Amino acid sequence: MERDERRVLYISILTIFILTSLYLYSYTLTPKRIEISQISEHIGEYVEIEGIVKYSRNTSKGTMVELYDMNRKSETYLFLLFHKSLLGGYIIRARGIVQVYQGMIEVMIRSEKDIEILKRSLYIALEEILLNPSFFVDMKLRVYGNLTHVYPVIDEHQIEVTDGINITWVHIPFTYFGEREVYIYGMVKNGTLYGENITLFAEVKCVSIGELEKYEGKHVWICGSIISYSRLYGYSGWLKDGEYSLKVFMKEKREEGRTILEGTFVYNEKSGMYELVVE
Repeated sequence: MERDERRVLYISILTIFILTSLYLYSYTLTPKRIEISQISEHIGEYVEIEGIVKYSRNTSKGTMVELYDMNRKSETYLFLLFHKSLLGGYIIRARGIVQVYQGMIEVMIRSEKDIEILKRSLYIALEEILLNPSFFVDMKLRVYGNLTHVYPVIDEHQIEVTDGINITWVHIPFTYFGEREVYIYGMVKNGTLYGENITLFAEVKCVSIGELEKYEGKHVWICGSIISYSRLYGYSGWLKDGEYSLKVFMKEKREEGRTILEGTFVYNEKSGMYELVVE
């Protein structure tokens, strides 16, 4: 029995030594620079590739990344043995060992030093986006075009209220342009009051606007003075390039004319349209 246990121990030590040696040896190698389309020809090799991040997600053991070549025709997967935030649209360089895992070819990345972020957004023509818009959803893009028809985006179902010390935004199911001194009744959701009724006087106990979070999920009254009858969210417009056009949403107002906008490409389910959201 002791001999068997000793044999298992020796094998375990030898295995650890071999794996450690291979890991250290990989750092002395120069990775072979290849294209993503060639990845299947280099199983077991230490390679370097560049491409566009399509998406990434964290797992319990690391981060899985889907990577496309710059022509968006070939793809592969990276498995990072650590967690790292890589947004869609990032252009990166990665170095690792090509392996087959559960029938899928992937590049295993051991160290954060083996991931370089070359650019944090993809510069692309408007025409290319609109030829295959679903591919670019949730990706960081830089797009050139002519910005036109810029207008403010205002929500008239939100009012700004103060009690003299604290300030908050209240959602209401209707537009209101009456007296400023009001009592509002509603439910607190995620720290925000969703008003159901507004009155000019009520013999009720009002809670402090600064303590709304304490009443999460409950109906309360607040009383105060209206500062603003609507809320400015940002500005919308259209980015055009020849016959192609894309709706854009901007937090801050931009001058109309030729420009480059950087933001996240999204699909707006409410409008049924693709948009570029500019931070």
